[in-house]
Amino acid sequence: MARLKNTDNAPRQNAAASGKNNSLIIMCVIICVILFIIVVSAVIMFSASSGSKQVEKNQKRDVVVTPDNVEEILEQMKETNPDTSYTASMNVDWYFADSATPSDNSYVENAPENSRTVYFDILLVGTNEMVYTSPYIPVGSRLESIALQSDLKAGDYEAVCLYHLVDDDNQEVSTVSVAVTLHVLN
Repeated sequence: MARLKNTDNAPRQNAAASGKNNSLIIMCVIICVILFIIVVSAVIMFSASSGSKQVEKNQKRDVVVTPDNVEEILEQMKETNPDTSYTASMNVDWYFADSATPSDNSYVENAPENSRTVYFDILLVGTNEMVYTSPYIPVGSRLESIALQSDLKAGDYEAVCLYHLVDDDNQEVSTVSVAVTLHVLN
């Protein structure tokens, strides 16, 4: 009698399907892990950037001057400035007949309200070329008739007056920048 051989491929198909399922599960786990890493990285980056933008609670801010508080603000301005602040007292449009002649309208004053000696440098915007460097200016002193130390052709030059506040040993404590326009006429 002849025996029929079982040609059913079901066990082999089940093993192949099971292997495909295992590969699919591993692939899903890998994708989930990658998504988790991306989300955690995004949260960390957002937390770091928002934390750096937080302002100190006790930060001193300026106050808008109104008719109601003008007297109080004027009294505060009479007080001596904090150690590293600076009140700039100067004009910001300096006119020169030519680059070799001192300006007849330029002045920089280290106001009596300040607490530090200063010196300043005049730098051209864009090139940072230093066209003037001042001597030390003690508190309450004034420098006038400033002469450029560079040969500039006729024209208008946007510049920065970079103040350097110094301590008693002439070591820099802080800096303050003010925009200045240099007008060289000839």
